[in-house]
Order: sequence, then C-alpha cells, then structure tokens
Amino acid sequence: MSTGRSVVVEDYATDPQITRDFVDVVSRGEGIGGIAAVPVASGDEVLGVLYAGVRSVGSIGDRSLRVMRQAADASAPAFRAAIGTEAIMNYLVATERHRIAGDLHDEVGQLLFSMGVSATQLRAAGGDNSALFELAEQIEQQVQDAAGNLRRALHVLSPQTYDEALPVALLQELQDYSTRTGVWSQPIFRGTACEAIAPFECPAVQLVRVILRWLETQADVKITILCAEFGDSELVLTVQHDGGTASSGPEVDELIATMRQHLHSSADSIQVQAAADGTNMIQVRLVAE
Repeated sequence: MSTGRSVVVEDYATDPQITRDFVDVVSRGEGIGGIAAVPVASGDEVLGVLYAGVRSVGSIGDRSLRVMRQAADASAPAFRAAIGTEAIMNYLVATERHRIAGDLHDEVGQLLFSMGVSATQLRAAGGDNSALFELAEQIEQQVQDAAGNLRRALHVLSPQTYDEALPVALLQELQDYSTRTGVWSQPIFRGTACEAIAPFECPAVQLVRVILRWLETQADVKITILCAEFGDSELVLTVQHDGGTASSGPEVDELIATMRQHLHSSADSIQVQAAADGTNMIQVRLVAE
C-alpha cells in the first residue's frame, strides 16, 4: 500500500521484510510459506492489495505474478466504481438528512413559534385567571423544550464535517436542478474534501448554481454531469452537458462574466470548451493562495 509495488516473500515465517504480527496466523495457522502481494491501483492511488500464497517455502513464480498483476489491473476499474458509488450513496444519505433538517426547521420551527405566540396571547387575555396563567406557562415551557429538541435534531441531521458539507451542498444544487428541469443528472466526486479547501464552499456552490441556472436557459440539454475533484489545495468543478450551446459567443461571455463575480482568488480560472465526445464542458478551478 505504501510503495505501490509488488512484493514477493518466499518464506513468510522468517522473511525480514515483514512484521511479525501475523506469523502465527499466516504461517502456522494457514500453512502459508511463500506469498505475493500486488497493488490494485487507479492512477497514482492504491485502492487495495491482491494476495496469493503457496503452502511451501518458495516463490509463486513469474508467470503467476504476471497473472496476479493482470487480475489487479482488470479489477481496478470495478474497485474504483464501487468506491465512487459508495461515496455518492453516503453523500445522497447526507443530502437527504440535510433536506429533512430544512423541512423540520421551516415547518416544525414555524409551528413552535406560533404556539409560543398563542401562549403569550393566552397569558395576556387571561387577566387575573390563575388557571389560564398557569396553562400559558405550561405551554411556553413545552414549546421551549420542543425547540431545544428540534435544535439538537437539526444539529444531528446537518453535515457535521467539512469533507461532507461541500459535496452535500453541490449534490443538493444538482438535485434541485433536475427537479426543476427534468434533466437527467449525475454527480461524480473524486478525492476527499480537506480542511484546506473549506473556504471554497460558498464560491463553489454559487458557481455551480450560476452554471446550472444558465443551462436551464439553453436548448436540448438532456444530460448533465457534475464532477468535483478535490485536491490538497484546489477544487476543480466540471459541468458537462449534451446541449447544442457553442463554447464561445455572447451568451458564453455573459456566463463567464457572471461566474467571475464568484471566484475565490486571483489564481482561479474558468474554461468553457467543446469536449472530445461532442458534448460541452464548463470547468472552474479554485486554487488556495
């Protein structure tokens, strides 16, 4: 995992390359003598390790090692897809939690406010009636307790960390766009949002909102893909669509001018161009200074 290279061990029980933590399990328990490990990699990222062993001291052989490498290369896209799907599912769940939190805030919060106002009015209308005064106090206390429970629920339902907050916000913009337009949309997230790009959240959401609102005015858009690539010090947002919009002209110039108002720093960049597959691409790179 650390080197990204294949490792061959001829005798697991005595080889100095390895730790001694699992010797009893591997050598004595499973009876493994020689073992090989091949990284399952996608680009520069190691997604996992494929192991094979023999029940005798010695190497598994060059031919077996080649087969392992071929198997690792063949399985890497499936691992990448599975990891990406899992991340999207986690973000979808977090987005739904965020949406529920918004509904609770708008509906239950308003209801509690109305109940509090009614209790105040009841207290005022009761005059010297001690029973009504006591009832108003009880209602006010219950409203305060319920409001406290609501605040705790909203805290739990809302995104808790910076690595979740930005993807959830972007995904919610994309879902709202699909709901408004009926356009099929697909999110793609690469990497993990780190603390260094937390300041990108507001401009990133605004930029995606501007792009999607602009796409609503364009003809023949049936598919929209939003890709967010999280780096250590930059965020690359790419919106790809199948509409017939040109990559240049007055409309595109107006879009770029509007987007520039939401850029994060002077190092940021905007690119609008036709993609190799005939679709159109709008890409923004936000860079930490």
